[in-house]
Amino acid sequence: MNYKVFISFAFATLMLCSCKNSKPEAAQNADTQSEVTGKEASTANESLTGHFVCDDDGSSLTISAREDGRYSIVINLFRLTHLDNGVGGDAEGGIDFTATDANGEPIGGRITFADDTATLTFIHSSWSLIEEGAKWEFRRK
Repeated sequence: MNYKVFISFAFATLMLCSCKNSKPEAAQNADTQSEVTGKEASTANESLTGHFVCDDDGSSLTISAREDGRYSIVINLFRLTHLDNGVGGDAEGGIDFTATDANGEPIGGRITFADDTATLTFIHSSWSLIEEGAKWEFRRK
């Protein structure tokens, strides 16, 4: 099997597994809880969506809700790269996302939130300009 395809598949599998609800009591109570209305769903996403900017260099991060319950992620890292096809899902502490780097390879990471700050951490990158573990901080605008 092609090594790059294997790595992409493994990363995608890990991303999907990390989105699973790990609280058994939540799964047991799912049948008794009422469904979230469309208005409540958009409110729930509101704290994770928006436009964020890095004060140091003007890099930006834009997160918007999609109709399928996931997030569209656009990342512009000043003089480094522009990722405009990111897709993310809820994860413990934030959003896990995947995108395609400038070389056409998969790249991904996690976005965490604290107050009005979003921290972007790349977890998977085969591109030499962005190392795994690289972080950027953005403030909500």
